[in-house]
Amino acid sequence: MPDRVTFQCGGETCVGYFYGDSGGPARPCVVLCTGFGGTQDTPAIVGNANAFADAGYLAFTFDYRNFGESDGKPRQLVDIAGQLGDIHAAVEFARRRHTVDPRRIVLWGTSLGGGHVVTAAARDAHIAAVIAQVPFNGFPDKVEGRSSTATACLLWAMVVDSVRGML
Repeated sequence: MPDRVTFQCGGETCVGYFYGDSGGPARPCVVLCTGFGGTQDTPAIVGNANAFADAGYLAFTFDYRNFGESDGKPRQLVDIAGQLGDIHAAVEFARRRHTVDPRRIVLWGTSLGGGHVVTAAARDAHIAAVIAQVPFNGFPDKVEGRSSTATACLLWAMVVDSVRGML
């Protein structure tokens, strides 16, 4: 059964779960970062966390601010800078846990989370490894081959999301 924990980031409470932590000596920890709009209770995230725990690693999942069990409004706001801050806060929280070897933190991310973990590791020289699964890390490549209407709709959704974040 995973261990529910909370940590602070940007004045909000984030909720996470440690998998495979039965005490004992400090071990490597894989911090799992969800994709666009994802939450830590997504079956793929839970499945990967359990797989890492079964392989002998600690696994730490968490919800970004504004998502899932974590605080923050407006809900479901994708804030890139904020999510990178959440990853940093999650890593710092994990480093302070007595069963985590702070020199062996691995970042794992999928989709947008895959892009995030590359950026987060570039900003933290103490990250031991990165697993970026199908990273989404660039807008121009994502519009290639789309119709003008589909591209305009995507851009409009991004503008609306950005404005919601400023309110």
